Amino acid sequence: MPYMSSSTGGGSNFPKRDVNIHANRIQAKLSECYSEALTQKQVAAIKYKDGTYLEFSSAAEYELAIKSLENRQQGIHLLNVRQDKETNTVKATVYIPAGKESYFIKKVEDYADETKNTKTGNPKNNNLVGSIDDIKLALLDSFWIGKREHMPNETPMWCEVWLRYDYNSDDHESWKISEENFIDVCSEEEIQLDNKHIVFPERIVKLAKVTSEQLKIIISKCPYIAEIRL
Repeated sequence: MPYMSSSTGGGSNFPKRDVNIHANRIQAKLSECYSEALTQKQVAAIKYKDGTYLEFSSAAEYELAIKSLENRQQGIHLLNVRQDKETNTVKATVYIPAGKESYFIKKVEDYADETKNTKTGNPKNNNLVGSIDDIKLALLDSFWIGKREHMPNETPMWCEVWLRYDYNSDDHESWKISEENFIDVCSEEEIQLDNKHIVFPERIVKLAKVTSEQLKIIISKCPYIAEIRL
């Protein structure tokens, strides 16, 4: 189908913020997500031993500076982007490796530092930080693309599991590392897989017959999960 942009033109649509108030609020949310104290909400969060999954949300009816949420040199990966029709917000799931927790905190600190304002007078990282309205630890539905009522429960269902990999045009089989890791995890958990796959640049798709609990286990053990679909 031909691509049709949903943009209305006129540049990016980001909300105007009170810099200090907004910076303090976003820093508090990041600190809460990285805190080791487990609240009842965090118990259900997807945990990975070598990093953290965060879900960033825009304000209602505004955009999210999606491209700025990824920094591959730092190992920070944008996994998926979703439009939440109920709240009219944009949500993005991002993986932050252990040791890189300060990356977004530093972005917010620079945003609040008036001495680092740009030549136009705007705060540094204005689009990125200003576009973020909420941050929370990712739950299973942060990886689910589609209607929530279609998510598996205790009854196993066939799902598309989209795995990320570092695309290298000189190495056409670089996806094998991601697939082999995923297969090993599913084998340990006795999860039924289809032996076929579809390979795209930066993504490989596998089919797995899984329950909701098995999906949580897969995400917690396999660092390459980007999104999941029915």
